[in-house]
Amino acid sequence: MHLFLTILLLLLSRFTVKLDGLDQLISWGTGGRTGHTTIAVWDDDELYVCESTDASPFGSYWPPPYGIIRTPWDQWITQAVNASFAVVVLPLSKEASQAFSAVEFWKWFKTVQGMPYGYHVMLYSFLDTYAPARNLPAPFQDSSIDYMLPWLDRLVGHDNTTEGANMYALIGEGLNHRLKTNCTGAKMMDCLSTILVERNLSYAHATSIPENDAWTYDGGNYSMMCSAFVAHSLKASMGSFLPKLNAHEFTPKDVYQLGVYEKKVATPRFNYSNCPHNSLIVSDQGYAYCQVIGDFVLELNEYNTVAPYAHMNEACAAQWPDYATQRPC
Repeated sequence: MHLFLTILLLLLSRFTVKLDGLDQLISWGTGGRTGHTTIAVWDDDELYVCESTDASPFGSYWPPPYGIIRTPWDQWITQAVNASFAVVVLPLSKEASQAFSAVEFWKWFKTVQGMPYGYHVMLYSFLDTYAPARNLPAPFQDSSIDYMLPWLDRLVGHDNTTEGANMYALIGEGLNHRLKTNCTGAKMMDCLSTILVERNLSYAHATSIPENDAWTYDGGNYSMMCSAFVAHSLKASMGSFLPKLNAHEFTPKDVYQLGVYEKKVATPRFNYSNCPHNSLIVSDQGYAYCQVIGDFVLELNEYNTVAPYAHMNEACAAQWPDYATQRPC
């Protein structure tokens, strides 16, 4: 009954009248065009939008609850319109759609529903390289990261709070996983710096160590920001169709560049007659997707062009201004 809508991938961007700066910062750091990703899946006769989200630090225009949640489609679209989002729907290819199991998705979703938003992987998802470090805007390099992190700790602060945008959640816990350490408290950065010196490692080297999907935070929670959640959803639901990958290394750009979407310009699902207001968007490669709301056209760079491969996106450069990436990485 729902063959064509077993799964829809949605990408949201706040490049609208609410130019709050957050999505622009994400785009600047990753080279992508979106700041948020969600996935929509049928559960019996109800379509739900599932996502990992939190209140914006620049204004509360998305209602609670937060964390990993699901929302009925009609309610979610109404909220997106009220928030002045631009929303596009990306159709999976026939092969990917057939590989996707809604049963497996909901089985997995129930194990993570209610977990908090994944601040721990937000920075690590794109800090992938060192010697040279090529994930911060030029001319930053390895020494820039080594200098900035201790100063950010002084500026942002940390109180061992496991949730929220503080240095313990953003950097400290992730480095403890990577270094197999337990640096906490007021001397967290001093502890980490001492260990790095003892091991002849830099902060740039340590932050480039890939995230492992098996790592948990906050006493057993997986840490998934929006794109990590969507990538993990696909991984959990598509079995052997996707090679072994660490989904928590995916940025929003990595999700929409993944080559699992429809490669035809017009299909029964999406064509010039059934996209709202004739808003069918055709990428430079000739792949089509549908924009359902938004005042600005959301064009996705290199959409649907990266064939899945094992351990993808774990060591990919993406540095302003060209964001050049040589794959596999």
